[in-house]
Amino acid sequence: MVPDSTPFREDNMKRIASLTAVAIMAVGTLTACSGGDAYCDKLKDYDKDEDLAEVDFQSEEGQQQLIDVMEDLESDAPDELKDDYQLVIEGFTAIREGKPEDVDPKFQAAFTAIGEDAQENCDVDMGI
Repeated sequence: MVPDSTPFREDNMKRIASLTAVAIMAVGTLTACSGGDAYCDKLKDYDKDEDLAEVDFQSEEGQQQLIDVMEDLESDAPDELKDDYQLVIEGFTAIREGKPEDVDPKFQAAFTAIGEDAQENCDVDMGI
């Protein structure tokens, strides 16, 4: 077990906090979607979900709910985003399991690609 005072422990905790903040921003700041396809419709539905806005993404249950949302969005996401969604889902799963060291270094780039695509193709601002 790594003592709480080691830099390794501090870095992991900073990563967890950072990734959780990204997750909260992503789900909590979705805005209206003008697209008509299933993917954009799902983004809009999640934006309107008031219960989702109240989820504590720092809890294990909240983190699992975030993973469930990402998996649902992935199911209708454009093919060019499938790998990005997988990286993000795997990253959030690692965080939920307490293994932030298993988060792929490309996690943030994948999350950014998802956000940029949502903005450009669905007119949805994910706050990324």
